[in-house]
Amino acid sequence: MRFSHEACPFASTTLVENTANIFCNSAFNTALISASVNVDASNNQLDGEYNAVISLNENGNMTIFLENEQNRLLFKISGAVVDVEECQDEGLEPANNCACSVTISTNQNTVITVTGENVFFPATISNLYIDVPCNCNAANSTISVVIREDFIQILIPGEFEDGTISTVCDVNEAVIQAGVILGGVFYRVYILANRDGTVTATFEGSSTFTITLTGANVAISGC
Repeated sequence: MRFSHEACPFASTTLVENTANIFCNSAFNTALISASVNVDASNNQLDGEYNAVISLNENGNMTIFLENEQNRLLFKISGAVVDVEECQDEGLEPANNCACSVTISTNQNTVITVTGENVFFPATISNLYIDVPCNCNAANSTISVVIREDFIQILIPGEFEDGTISTVCDVNEAVIQAGVILGGVFYRVYILANRDGTVTATFEGSSTFTITLTGANVAISGC
């Protein structure tokens, strides 16, 4: 991948060999790529090896999240040409691929920012709760958001769409990909949750927005 603005190159990335994993969701023709990459940037302070999570869908939307101990970079790309082909060499169904259970909740010390087409402006999000058990059963999974606007709090309950949830994890982080009905609107959601309490959740629907949390409670259990 190479990133540039007009004639000004910003950065190029190269894949670290034997680190890439691809997880497909057949319900949406989407894919998540988890890998390690080396970044060579025009700003030398951004150079180094990063953990990368890349989400792709057939609408040409890409979200690229790069993180290491020094930096956290988020890129959003639209209008890309994306072709996702299902590969099942290992006999795994891409949908409902649940490698772990994930619970995310915020507390009073959580720092929350929202970027993109902020459908909640000028309100702020004061609480987010997501729970996906190992079986990825939509009936047992939960997603909800509390919106705070001045002195009014509004709970926006969400429902996961059955057959769309997948989770993947390692020792330090988990990725959730799913379809949800949030406040009566359908979204595709991509969530990267780290044990250190950093969570990035991108919602794509009639509006696209990203919630970034630091200081959240993240519990990941291996299955």
